[in-house]
Amino acid sequence: MDLLKFIENFERELEKRDISFFPLDFVHGYLTGIGISPRMIMPNEWVNHLLKNEIEFKSNDDAEFIFSFLLELYSRIIDEIYSGEITPLLPEIDDENGVRIEAEGWCRGFIFASSFFSNEFSQYMEEDDDNLIDILILSYLAGVGETSKLVLQQIIVDWEDDDLELIDEIPAIILSMYDYFRRNFSDGYDFDDEFGGQKKIKPIKKATPKIGRNDPCPCGSGKKYKHCCGKNIK
Repeated sequence: MDLLKFIENFERELEKRDISFFPLDFVHGYLTGIGISPRMIMPNEWVNHLLKNEIEFKSNDDAEFIFSFLLELYSRIIDEIYSGEITPLLPEIDDENGVRIEAEGWCRGFIFASSFFSNEFSQYMEEDDDNLIDILILSYLAGVGETSKLVLQQIIVDWEDDDLELIDEIPAIILSMYDYFRRNFSDGYDFDDEFGGQKKIKPIKKATPKIGRNDPCPCGSGKKYKHCCGKNIK
């Protein structure tokens, strides 16, 4: 079953059971953050952290239904991360300004999960200017302060104030962060996969130096890397 069908089935069951739950873009972003964490976060940790006292269950059956959904969604996201293909769950909003992609909820969920690895998150940000821009983009899209937008407008000189351009950067940002965590904070660990045995996670090793998003493309086209060979990098 593909992700959208899986989500639709879950939402129908939520309505049938009359359960109030978090927006699913927030949950997807949160679980993506848990998935790229530099240390293994056990399900009982992140489930308690996410739900806290926010969700009240009318029965044990409702609780098991929610837990099963979260574990299945987490498993799907883990598979995406390991394959190097991340597709954020971003809703389309239809308002007086037309149809637009909304990334605020997803980015807020991701940043909420980063509290598990705040030190490593800060070290990633301080590693180089491109990493700092990555965090500023996520913060801006999450709606965390106007300062992020002001800084971005000064740093990304060719940014035309189009949020969609920044939203398109999300998969590459998350995979860059995942790669950094694996190279700097992990020698590989055993993931006790409840959905199919043990998975050995090996650190990713870069074969070439990191190319900045605003660097000239190495192919010699004269364009910036992000507008040329790096445009569709996942």
